[in-house]
Amino acid sequence: MRHSGASGNGPLFVRAREGWRLRGRLIFYAHAKFGLFLRLLLIHLLLLHARSAAAQLSLESEPVRPSEPEPPRLRWTPSLDVTYEYDDNILLRSVLRESDFITRVRPGLGLLVDQEQVKWVTGFRAEFAFYRDHPELSTWNRSQNVDTRLTLRPSGVWTFEFGDSFVHSIDPTEQVDLLFRRTEFYANTLDLKGIYRFSPRLTLNLEAINRITQFKDSALIDVSEDELGAGLSYRLTPLDTVSPEYRYRDFSFENRGHTEAHSVSLKEEHRFTETLTAHGMAGVIAIVDRGTTQSEPLLGLGVEQRYSAMAVFRADYLRDVSIVGGLSGTFITHSFSGSATFHVTQWFDSILGASWSLQQPILSSRSDLDTLWLRIEEQVRITSWLKGVANYSYRRQNFHAAGVRDIYDNRAFIGLTAFTTYPPQ
Repeated sequence: MRHSGASGNGPLFVRAREGWRLRGRLIFYAHAKFGLFLRLLLIHLLLLHARSAAAQLSLESEPVRPSEPEPPRLRWTPSLDVTYEYDDNILLRSVLRESDFITRVRPGLGLLVDQEQVKWVTGFRAEFAFYRDHPELSTWNRSQNVDTRLTLRPSGVWTFEFGDSFVHSIDPTEQVDLLFRRTEFYANTLDLKGIYRFSPRLTLNLEAINRITQFKDSALIDVSEDELGAGLSYRLTPLDTVSPEYRYRDFSFENRGHTEAHSVSLKEEHRFTETLTAHGMAGVIAIVDRGTTQSEPLLGLGVEQRYSAMAVFRADYLRDVSIVGGLSGTFITHSFSGSATFHVTQWFDSILGASWSLQQPILSSRSDLDTLWLRIEEQVRITSWLKGVANYSYRRQNFHAAGVRDIYDNRAFIGLTAFTTYPPQ
């Protein structure tokens, strides 16, 4: 939809006003054509009114719902990943690094139940790892993951979402961004969300989240996080959306107490073109820790550029309060991330990704730390049910303390993914 058709102050209205004045002068000097001019002017004004009404209708009207509900659709998607990986720091050490070649096998199963008012998506995945030079590390129990989400749409104005994600793993680099220790851990995230549409322009969002991370290693700190959030999303124009939000977070640390964070922010999203979208966020965070209150700015920036269906570029920055898995206390985190996805052909995709984050402890003498992550992946669709993957990733974690060395890890793998959906789409 074009913005000029939704506003009476756009270029189209200006041209109409100038045309009206010009035709007014023609009427004054040419009375013989007065009747013809009135007819043309009336048609022109009716067309302008129709365009404005159509634009307003797209923002204010409710979508048309089918008279009869669609029958539910049930689909199963089993999958199997087999990869061969080289890891140059299998024990995640800064010194005495050891490398190995690892065969990883990941069976998975996806379930989709979809209907007009109900949608349920569930995925199960497990991983087995077999080390060539360190057979004592081989395991049938490397990781298990269950991710499920239920969406209910009882009416045209209410939407409810219930989600749960459970992870058990012995590799913290993939789940909690922890590089300095190889350890077994459990993590579970439960979230509940309610969405109410006052109108197509105004939407209320309510959310409650509980996150728990527990480590088998007693030297690491278990943590749980409770979060409550409420926000409004208001569509100012077809190109601009503003969203005020309030969030409350409570971080509870094992044998240490808890830290509270209250944040108020305003986010705006603007679509410059059909392919370029940007958003910005600004606010303030009040952090309460053992009777001490500290205020910090909350900032966020992001942009997405699409070049037809061939390439997508994203870049984001966020300054917020967070935790670091296994460490006590909260941190102010500066996160920079970017990605580029190239759909070279319908059978071949190339993905580049990078992120860098700096964690600064709050009300603590702990040192800063930063984490760098790079990723390159090539995906080839061999057949309708078989995909090939080649991947390289680099991670480095740096503790800003005297005498502490950086920890870095290089991984490269090639693999095949077989999958099918029943019944076929």
